[in-house]
Amino acid sequence: MKVASGGTIRKLTTRFLKAHAARNVITVAAIALTAMMFTSVFTIGGNMLAAIRHMLGEVNQGENWISMIIDVLTDPSAIAVLSLVLVLILLSGYLIIYSIFAISVTSDIHFYGLLKTLGTTGRQIRKIVRRQALFLSAAGIPLGLLAGYIAGVRLVPVVLGVTTLADEIPAATANPLVFVFASAFSLITVFIGCRKPGKIAARVSPVEAVRYSGADAAGGRRAKRTRKVTPLSMAWTNVTREKRKLAVIVLSLSLSLILLNSTVSVVQGFDLDAYVSDSIISDFIVADRSLLRSIGTSETSYGIVPPGFANELASRGITEFAEVYYQEDMMHPLPEQAYENFSRIAEAMRSELERDYKVALPSLESCLTERRLPTQIYGVGRGAFENFYRDSEGFYYDYGKLSSGNYAAVVAPFPGRGQVYDVGDEIILTSANGESRSFEVIASIEEYPYSISARHFMVPGQEVVLADNVFLDFFGGQNAMTALFNAADGKLAETESWLAAYIAQTNPALDYVSRETLKADFAGLQATYLTLGGVMSFILALTGILNFINAIATSVIARRRELAVLQSVGMTGKQLRHMLFFEGACYTALTAFLTLTAGLGLSILIVQMIAGGIWFFNQSFTALPSVLFLIPLLLICACAPLICYAKLTHESLVTRLGGN
Repeated sequence: MKVASGGTIRKLTTRFLKAHAARNVITVAAIALTAMMFTSVFTIGGNMLAAIRHMLGEVNQGENWISMIIDVLTDPSAIAVLSLVLVLILLSGYLIIYSIFAISVTSDIHFYGLLKTLGTTGRQIRKIVRRQALFLSAAGIPLGLLAGYIAGVRLVPVVLGVTTLADEIPAATANPLVFVFASAFSLITVFIGCRKPGKIAARVSPVEAVRYSGADAAGGRRAKRTRKVTPLSMAWTNVTREKRKLAVIVLSLSLSLILLNSTVSVVQGFDLDAYVSDSIISDFIVADRSLLRSIGTSETSYGIVPPGFANELASRGITEFAEVYYQEDMMHPLPEQAYENFSRIAEAMRSELERDYKVALPSLESCLTERRLPTQIYGVGRGAFENFYRDSEGFYYDYGKLSSGNYAAVVAPFPGRGQVYDVGDEIILTSANGESRSFEVIASIEEYPYSISARHFMVPGQEVVLADNVFLDFFGGQNAMTALFNAADGKLAETESWLAAYIAQTNPALDYVSRETLKADFAGLQATYLTLGGVMSFILALTGILNFINAIATSVIARRRELAVLQSVGMTGKQLRHMLFFEGACYTALTAFLTLTAGLGLSILIVQMIAGGIWFFNQSFTALPSVLFLIPLLLICACAPLICYAKLTHESLVTRLGGN
């Protein structure tokens, strides 16, 4: 038998490529784009963890709020949910490629049968299909990589915009390994996706090609059916014919709606009042720019507010004003009783630190051996105690006694685990020039306000609070770390405009936070969650819709002779259109059922995982986004089969019955 030559195979490959080029290239590009974006996401995570660990070292083993990011990135439940999303996207990507090549093979199945008659071997036909995949990848993968890189460059700043890490983590990366991984993943996905269609084309004979319908024949004895056959029942039979394909399409569409529900629920649960009230204890806070916009590193200045700033405020009629001073003592010696308390607390916390924060263990061992404890000392003005924090439970505000002499308040190093210094103990502090002074502990505070802190704390460590006049008397004159004040009545906007101009013109190293800037940050936070959740939902919805359209197109093309036979025995065009319409409606109904049953429980789990630990989040849940999205989804799922059928009916009934 004569076998086709290599040149003939190249020509046949070119013929098939021209027939389906645009659709196939776009699909391969979409797979590469998805791979590139997910590779970039995991690269961001690695860069973020590296930057966090680097900055934690800069603050002398100090831990801060961004340790929550580490918990999120390493939390098993978060990894499980992200893995589920990733696996489903990868599976959907495979199904898209498979469907595209299945359409190509099904459309030309009769031609493949003729090639077998002319002497082309099954191996050569598989080679033709693989070459199609290779040429399409050569065109589509670079387009997808470029689109994915551009999308990543635009999306990553949105992610970092709500953190304080924008200056520490590269917003975009051109690491060749990212491109290599995305290219390899896309190429493997394409070749795996075209494998089964290639086998179908290679095994088909001319006789089978004429009768090919794309579905395996049912084996064994057929069950007798007595129920009435309707377009709806026929549609349901067609939909459930390939259950694995049905499951992937419904899962990808459902997961996109579940993520959309979760995203909207998280955003709706954010409480603006709680966010603002817990982030600021006055109308304005002024401090070093790196302190307010970062986390307090070795480059942060803790004494930058000039002495004349208070006079500037007084000249504008502002009287509710306070300053906060800061000092660190890394070698603070522990008295015997304090050391025993610290040892007890350390042993109680050891297993927790070993599990969640191993970076602190060397410092803990060193402190126990040297009988010392790093100390952060705050000198806080009267306003912070009496005017701004009077009603805060557990916060000491008897400023009169605190400012009268040698008194101090201490903060629990590990809330709920006891104190190193008890009320009535003596704590000895040492100034920069070596002078030591004993202070009586008159209050025990569970938590020091983050908004007027150094934005980090030592692990292990002890925070001590002095009155500002006592602090300055002991540690000597220095500039304040933070200034906080309230605007005069009715002059909030005017004061903010003046403050912004003052900082820009007089001291650009300063920055400020106000209730209005926090509201803007809150809106940005909501927009970020909506953007990220929306992008993820869009990717999943796109893959699901593409899979559905491809599955329908493949089914209609493969069943064109079957549909023609139904018409020839009396089924009207209207009934056929109803059947195809119901096929699309079945996909929508199954998606709605899964989303509004098991999907609701998964949405609640996702919401709790994402936002359950955020202090300004109040539990909120809604299924309205899914319900609203089901309307356009129904239109897409219902119209796609009708469009495919309309294109098919351009051929005459006789032509379709003949299978040519």
